[in-house]
Amino acid sequence: IGPLERKNDILSRVKVPDSDVGCGGFVRTYITVCDHFNTPVLEEITWDLDNLFYNNDVRSFNVSEFIHKDKYPNLEFQSLIFSLNYNTWFKSLIVDGEKIGAEGVQLIADLFKTNSTLEKLVLRNVGATKDSFVCLAESFAKNKKLNLKYLDFSGNSIEDKGAVSLSKTFESWKNKIHHLDVSDCSIKKGMTNLLSALQTNKIICDSLQTLNISNNRLDNESSRKLGSFLGKATDLKILKMASTSPNFLFMSSTLEKSASLQMIDISQNKINDKLYKDLILFLTRLPSITDLRMSNTQIPASILVDILKTNTKIETLDISDLDLGDDGVISLCSYLTRNVNNLKNLEMNRIWGKKSKSRPGAVNGVATLLELCPVEKLFMAGGPKSQLKKDILPLVFYMINNKMLQILDISGHQVEDYLAVALAKVLQHNKSLHTLYW
Repeated sequence: IGPLERKNDILSRVKVPDSDVGCGGFVRTYITVCDHFNTPVLEEITWDLDNLFYNNDVRSFNVSEFIHKDKYPNLEFQSLIFSLNYNTWFKSLIVDGEKIGAEGVQLIADLFKTNSTLEKLVLRNVGATKDSFVCLAESFAKNKKLNLKYLDFSGNSIEDKGAVSLSKTFESWKNKIHHLDVSDCSIKKGMTNLLSALQTNKIICDSLQTLNISNNRLDNESSRKLGSFLGKATDLKILKMASTSPNFLFMSSTLEKSASLQMIDISQNKINDKLYKDLILFLTRLPSITDLRMSNTQIPASILVDILKTNTKIETLDISDLDLGDDGVISLCSYLTRNVNNLKNLEMNRIWGKKSKSRPGAVNGVATLLELCPVEKLFMAGGPKSQLKKDILPLVFYMINNKMLQILDISGHQVEDYLAVALAKVLQHNKSLHTLYW
């Protein structure tokens, strides 16, 4: 078209549609795909996409928000996943708890052969098998423009076969990964391959910020690999390794120091008298830890303080389900009061054992801790074998003048109406507490 003035005049009269309308054309694609599969278009889906997702710039695609069925895969699910293949609107795909099984994961694997926009993939407890993750890993490897940075595969049977396939893909992964969750995936020997791949790939090693490997198995070799990886991962801040039965001595043997790690969860790993020295050695290699979680580790009260001496910068501490007893609580509170000045979040649920003559002193120790440390959250729930009953009342009355605590959990102590009366008096004066569980 010419001259240029005429072309510009014509173009000025043509209304070019916004390419982002309908969530980047997803609505139009979905209608077309439904026609292809000869399945009805669900108007509630198109309405939500046009009026809620597009207008509010929602970029997360959560399957549970669109499909409410017990049987997967189905035509509705298939149509939606097909529509995402080349979509440029959505940044995350979330399937959480829907049992899409191997066939459903295969559809998602096919999606990632082409999609270059999705940055977050959550397949949590979806009934996927080891073969499903072999297919998924192969699809990742084929897509040269893959843009995933956040991966959550927790609660699936990845097993060693799936872990090995993912490891091979991670070795040649071209972009950064910030979050990786493979917790509760029945991985044993394959954990060595996975940790080795994360360390070998410098892009991943330098970018990974959160790693969750809880409820898998760390043998001696994978413990060594984890220690080595921690020493090389320059941006890793959160490590969750609950219920993995690690060898802390072997981890320490390959770890000189991890300067970046700020939070570690070693809960549900049995730490007996023979292992606590290995744990202490390991924790000394983590000088930047501010969040330490050790619930249900069977650590005796006699060595708990020795473990805590490895770091006085702790801001969050979880020692729930440790059988400390009254004397152990007194020792713990005395140490924390004198040495840990930044403690803000303390979780000590179900730590009270059989009542002793030291019970009043233990409760008073907790009150003193709250007075001298800047604790903002205290979780001290009771349980069937850990109930303070009326002994908790002095601590409750102390809250009248406390100005720091914001969240308090003292549920499960069987105090009956006495607690209600005490709380009624406390809440007339306390101005800082905004969340209470009782």
